[in-house]
Amino acid sequence: MKVILSRKGFDSANGGGPSPVLPDGRMLSLPIPQDCPGAGLPYSQIKAGSNLSYLGIMKQLEIRRLKKGRFAEDLLGISEAHLDPDIHRQILDRHPEWRALFGQAGAAQGHLIKQRIDKGDIFLFFGLFRKTKCRDEQIEWMTGERGAPFHSIFGYLEVGDICQITCQDEADQFHKSYPWADYHPHMKGWQQYAEPRTGQHNTVYVASKQLSFAERLPGAGVLHYDDRLRLTRSGCSPSRWCLPPCFLETTMTYHKPGNWRKAGGEPYLQSAYPGQEFVVKTTEDVRNWARNLIGESSLN
Repeated sequence: MKVILSRKGFDSANGGGPSPVLPDGRMLSLPIPQDCPGAGLPYSQIKAGSNLSYLGIMKQLEIRRLKKGRFAEDLLGISEAHLDPDIHRQILDRHPEWRALFGQAGAAQGHLIKQRIDKGDIFLFFGLFRKTKCRDEQIEWMTGERGAPFHSIFGYLEVGDICQITCQDEADQFHKSYPWADYHPHMKGWQQYAEPRTGQHNTVYVASKQLSFAERLPGAGVLHYDDRLRLTRSGCSPSRWCLPPCFLETTMTYHKPGNWRKAGGEPYLQSAYPGQEFVVKTTEDVRNWARNLIGESSLN
């Protein structure tokens, strides 16, 4: 079992800022804006609760612009989200056979191929977050030290199937195997993600039905906020990570020994940016760390 730390959701370059940790502890990773027109889902259709959409949450938090690299556009009712990874069952009306999905393409998927990611491996999704509070039935950002942005793990996916979609035959085969998955952007917009500029690596990872090491839990899901999920060292910029000692005894792609530094006598990891998929040379201690995080923090 390999462990991959996978950067997803809003940040300063994609979206424009952090995602919210809601007052009840739910981690609402905001999907980045869709870059292939027509391949996404409107934020207004993604449910954040019984009477509130992701669009509604974003408006309450006064998010008015969506950043797409060097460009930005107004947040509108028709603005589309790149819902990926799609790991939270409750945010859409689901087919009975639905399983969580994660798509990747281009150089990032090429990296995963090179690292031989396979069935049974675990993606731990992390992103930039900020805590919120509720006042007068409205959600707003916390301020001061409690409102400082930080990196945190928010979800997981154990790989159950790996499907390349780079031609019509592969798209047809994926539809035959998973007819309920046509909504996913890496299927719906497979032609754009399979263009030569992306390296023709367009791939969808389908979650296992149950975790191989904890059958009471589904093969993918979102996590309830807990300080153990927090990567950022307290009082530091988001990219300064405090990881358990077992990470000092192994390696992680895109990181060199020089990424480990000290402040106040304590080691921290200066995490790499940009970079989406950090594959850990996984030891049994790292596997146990990942298993415990999922088992103790799962909302599912």
